[in-house]
Amino acid sequence: MKSVVLLCLLVIAGGYALPTSEIVPTQDRIVDYWLIDAIETLTQWIKANGYDPFEFGQNFNWIFFDDTLEIVGYVSRLRFTGASNINIDNLYYNILLGRLDVDFVIPQLFLQIGHYKGQIIQHGVVIYDLEISGSLAINDVRIKGDVLLRLSGGSVQIHNINPQFSIGSIQADPTVIESGRDVSLLVRYFLHVTVPNFLETYKNEINTIIGEQIRQAVNRWW
Repeated sequence: MKSVVLLCLLVIAGGYALPTSEIVPTQDRIVDYWLIDAIETLTQWIKANGYDPFEFGQNFNWIFFDDTLEIVGYVSRLRFTGASNINIDNLYYNILLGRLDVDFVIPQLFLQIGHYKGQIIQHGVVIYDLEISGSLAINDVRIKGDVLLRLSGGSVQIHNINPQFSIGSIQADPTVIESGRDVSLLVRYFLHVTVPNFLETYKNEINTIIGEQIRQAVNRWW
């Protein structure tokens, strides 16, 4: 669930794809400019810190829970792109009602793994021996909805937020070998069928968690 929240915060904070001139002007533009500026600043931060594109390749040995759990192995040619490429499909602020309507979409989040080989060890016993290669594309990652705001002394407070998080489609072609057994079809089924069904079944709970996380973050930062 934390990954879903993080993904949605990246949608809000990762970047914007349209210049200001292409956004339809709204009343007063106070909130419009604030939101666009915040997104642009964080987009540049994501790119400057090497998170889009993110490339990784090295040996690793990670230890967790006081040596209880260990992950060892290597990964080569891992590349992740798309987090900062955000289109603003709709941005409208009604100053009389204090209501902001938003619609952000990331066209594609793309992960490519050249080769991963690793073991998960618990109490000195190998519980998973994995080899992974292939790609994963998550298309049309969208968050839209309406927000009730209060402006006071240059700060912004969210009183109510009704987000709608959705994913257009998932395309995955990984090759996954677990302890010498090819489980690629099971992994693809999980990504293509189980994940979308989960998002649909628990969409209300997911949207509630996302909305609360965004509300707390905005009220704390601004």
